[in-house]
Formats: sequence, structure tokens, C-alpha cells
Amino acid sequence: KDDHYFLQIFASDIRTNNMDKVKNELLNGVKAEPFFDKIVETRDDGFIYKTVMDSTLTTYGFKAIKLIGNNEIVFSQGLMGTFTLDDIKEMYEAVSDP
Repeated sequence: KDDHYFLQIFASDIRTNNMDKVKNELLNGVKAEPFFDKIVETRDDGFIYKTVMDSTLTTYGFKAIKLIGNNEIVFSQGLMGTFTLDDIKEMYEAVSDP
């Protein structure tokens, strides 16, 4: 789309059919990152979070999970760029089930 829309998709063999377990593992990984600030919103299939690099740079991210057959698919924002909360919500909605 433009500089404010950048999706990454990671697919791997499913480790568990328990969505809460997968989500908690991803939450713990995000919370361990050095610039993590807070969880903004949680959903059944993932979450949105905020990172603060310094007093002038705040950005948002998300993880959305799909367990399909033998596959675990994790959607997130791209690594390059900074994203507003609205940017992240738009990306999250694009990969979420209706």
C-alpha cells in the first residue's frame, strides 16, 4: 500500500492447537523486547502493543495468529518503519476473520 502498511507473514508447523498458549508465548516474547511499553488491546487471535524507543519515537505493533490444519501462521507489522495505532488496526483488520 504505502509506507504505513507493511505486513509480515510467518508460517510454521503447528506446535499446539491451543490458541491461548500460542498467544501467551508471543506475548512473552514481545514483553521481553527492550522498548516494549504496554499491551494496548487483546483479542482472541492476538494482540496490539506499543513500543517507545525514546521520548520522540513511539510506534505500535501487532501479532495475529491463525491455526489452520497443520500450520501456525503469525501475521505482524513489517520490521521497517514506524506505525500509528490506526495503521496497526488497519493491518490487523485486514488479516482477521470477519
